Amino acid sequence: MSRARNTGAPGSDRDPSAPRTRKPRTPADPASVPDGGAPGAGTSNHRTTASAASRDADYAVGYGRPPRQHQFKAGQSGNPRGRPKGVRSEADILAKLLNKKIPIQDRGRVRHVSVLEAAYYRVAQNALKGDLKAMNFLMHRKAAVAQTRSGETPEMNEDDRTVLDTYLAQIINSQKDGGSK
Repeated sequence: MSRARNTGAPGSDRDPSAPRTRKPRTPADPASVPDGGAPGAGTSNHRTTASAASRDADYAVGYGRPPRQHQFKAGQSGNPRGRPKGVRSEADILAKLLNKKIPIQDRGRVRHVSVLEAAYYRVAQNALKGDLKAMNFLMHRKAAVAQTRSGETPEMNEDDRTVLDTYLAQIINSQKDGGSK
């Protein structure tokens, strides 16, 4: 003998597999309202007017549907100041990340150094262990920093110079021909 589980109120004839719904609210009977149910008569809600009552008659207030008087007005944002400006660029994020201090162990002591310094420290340790890529990276970085400090620009090789000269000659010839290209 199988019995259906009763999920409703005692004596309920509701089918337990049917979705639960609420009965829609019906407006009060005009005869039971004071002053014969005239709009705005005998009510304490000073915000409701006759035109608003007729407009809101078919509008159901509920989850995700606030009363009309509490909704945003047309053309008015819910976030008037908007998202704050100053979205950080990738360069700013990278600079902040590389300048962040982290603890590292150095000769048995804890030191706080930047992430960039810790990365260079790790590359230097790998270079000392014989890692040729780490050694090559360190030497190239050292040369680039030395050039930046001295203000020298790196020399162009012969192929780069040829390409640049050819391009410059094309630009000069196109300007001599009337500038239309």
